[in-house]
Amino acid sequence: MIKYTPWSTDWRYTKFNIDNLDQIQQEFVKVKELQWHKFCDHDLSAVDVNWWDFSVMPRSEIESMVPTLVAWFDKKGILDKWTASAFSVIHKEKYPMRIHVDSTLTDERRVSLNMPFQNCENTWTCWYDANIDMDNLPLENPDRKHSRQLYDPALASGLWFLEDNAQEIDRAEMDSPVIVNVTIPHRPVSGHDNQRILLCHRFTPELTEEEINRICNL
Repeated sequence: MIKYTPWSTDWRYTKFNIDNLDQIQQEFVKVKELQWHKFCDHDLSAVDVNWWDFSVMPRSEIESMVPTLVAWFDKKGILDKWTASAFSVIHKEKYPMRIHVDSTLTDERRVSLNMPFQNCENTWTCWYDANIDMDNLPLENPDRKHSRQLYDPALASGLWFLEDNAQEIDRAEMDSPVIVNVTIPHRPVSGHDNQRILLCHRFTPELTEEEINRICNL
């Protein structure tokens, strides 16, 4: 039996500004060149691509390459909680990621701190009123785990949702830094066919409401 209760369903996202976002994005160009292939399940040299991916990279593998991000996390008082960052990738408008929630463990994984990285204009996170796909529940594979299960373990308890009769209830363009609620059914949606990469930072223990307010200058 699935015991799943969405967290704070009246709040879906809050946008905020980072003065040195350009520097953070430039640092992740090096991460993309040197680290991404270690954590992505797909052929990064493919020309005609239609896959989506959520490649989670542990802090230990990228921290030395992103000093501006580290300094910003430290300034906001959340550096000690930072555990991993992910490339959330979609390629083509007609091949969106499935509707999902990141985890049923809502005390452990409630939010994602996202930053635009590549081709994020005219792409969105969309939230839905949808039903759980009971025929495709998460299954552990002891022989092979994706990076998202290895480095953000709560994601092993995620859920897929049915496309039929799903109703969009909100959306936020991913063209600026934003904290999003990942316990409501959602997915990335693109309005173009270029590779879109969003930076998604994860924290354990989860960010508190006070920390979110501090990050967003509320």
